[in-house]
Amino acid sequence: METADAVVIGAGVVGLSIARHLSMKGIRTVVLERELSAGWGETSRCTGGIRHQFTSPVNIRLTQMSLPFFSHLEEETGAAVEFEQSGYLFLTAKASKLEEFRANVEMQRALDVPSELVHPGRVGDIFPSLRTDDLAGGTFCPVDAQASPDGVVQGLVRLLGRVETVLLTDEPVSSISPLRGGTFVVRTRRHGFSTPLLFSAAGPWSAEVGRMVGIDLPVTVHPRQVFLVDSIPSLDYPVPLTVDLDTGWYLHRSHGGRFYTGGTDKECLPQWNTAVDWAKLGVLIEAATARLPAIERAGISHGYVGLRSMSPDYNAILGEHPQVPGLFWAGGFSGHGFMHAPAVGRLLAEMAVDGRTSLDIGSLSPARFVSRLEAVEGCIF
Repeated sequence: METADAVVIGAGVVGLSIARHLSMKGIRTVVLERELSAGWGETSRCTGGIRHQFTSPVNIRLTQMSLPFFSHLEEETGAAVEFEQSGYLFLTAKASKLEEFRANVEMQRALDVPSELVHPGRVGDIFPSLRTDDLAGGTFCPVDAQASPDGVVQGLVRLLGRVETVLLTDEPVSSISPLRGGTFVVRTRRHGFSTPLLFSAAGPWSAEVGRMVGIDLPVTVHPRQVFLVDSIPSLDYPVPLTVDLDTGWYLHRSHGGRFYTGGTDKECLPQWNTAVDWAKLGVLIEAATARLPAIERAGISHGYVGLRSMSPDYNAILGEHPQVPGLFWAGGFSGHGFMHAPAVGRLLAEMAVDGRTSLDIGSLSPARFVSRLEAVEGCIF
């Protein structure tokens, strides 16, 4: 049996960030990843958006805390992070939704986010190729950003290479035994580790990790289809990440000149399914061409499915579990994991090592779901 000061389950961007911040505090950390390489799980299938435009202050603060890391990582490590502040543009044709936008912008600006409520004419200035005649308006924030998920993972791996951190890939966790005295025994096919601190950053496997320690963590897995569109010659100007909230359709330029698009499958029921459903492409094309007529002449090169880990209230589950002391959760991000990973790593390391955090994340604690959780008979806590 090997020992470690801490074990992190999952080497996506969240798990790597936790490990980095633990190592900065002198904690000997082992990271266990089930895939053959770091970042090959949920992180590899996200599109890399980073936004401030949230409806809750805590999510805004998490972005503000994370942004400097993204902006400096390429210079610090040489990894191709491709950080770019191209902005986010949210749209609606519904007057009632526009009033919600107005309240959101007021709250965001009170927290020093330079978002703005935009009328259809302003939308046309920001993104001239959009159809705007049916819009009520939208919101725009110029400092919202994007980065390469693969580049961020590579940057984090390089940072870990400078400290005493062990990263083991192709090591799915097979069992976790919480022992009396505040110790966990974590086993894989080839290794066993004894540790007083355990962090779950397992993404779609979060609920499975919960079952290993006898709790029902309310994280469900939802497939999200993403299609890559060939370059659209008429879009030869900066294009913000654009979301039509009435249909869910989004457009996001990749650094290779192509575009990610999707978002019209948000009503899909929870399921573990990574097969592209081409039958749903028609709904997406209808929404896309209605808002961006120029996309009708573009070709789709391929599609893939990402697995999004969702919590019941669509906010992350962060912090020490009240029923299992020493076990810290980072899951259920509901699509926000990549953009908040730098802050999450810092805050969970602070919570575990210092006993306090530099940002209050109590509202995201797993304790808010504790009434839903049931201990599995026979587990020792």
